Amino acid sequence: MADYIIKIIPADPYYHAAKPKVQSIMKYLTSNVGADRIDIVMNDMPVFVDCGSNLETIACPFCGTRLDFDWWGEAMSGGDENGFKDLTISLPCCGRGGTLNDLQYHFPCGFSCIEFDILNPTVEPSEEVLAHIQELLEKSVLVIHVRI
Repeated sequence: MADYIIKIIPADPYYHAAKPKVQSIMKYLTSNVGADRIDIVMNDMPVFVDCGSNLETIACPFCGTRLDFDWWGEAMSGGDENGFKDLTISLPCCGRGGTLNDLQYHFPCGFSCIEFDILNPTVEPSEEVLAHIQELLEKSVLVIHVRI
């Protein structure tokens, strides 16, 4: 059976949570979400937090045009060259400026300096659990579903 991970990240890709906040969230998650394991991943700069084999399409956040995976791969390589310090891109469809984080990933993906990984949860985190995590972080969150 394949593993399933729910990753919870702040919507702000550059957000760094203070250690007490991280500890509070971990304590809350371990008390309120059944799972094989719950981990924290922290980085100095944003990293791409992907949905694994769930990724089907990527679209422009402005005009909705489906973007080519080759174009996206080149844009990701450009961002990786600077350690994703700058996520700024120019969209090939409408020429507008945006960020790699703004793209509409289906299934959701994003960039983050911190993620909370819930391996094989027994149930999906409820809206109440997610709201409490947002309250503790003082930031909105994005939930990423990963099949590996």
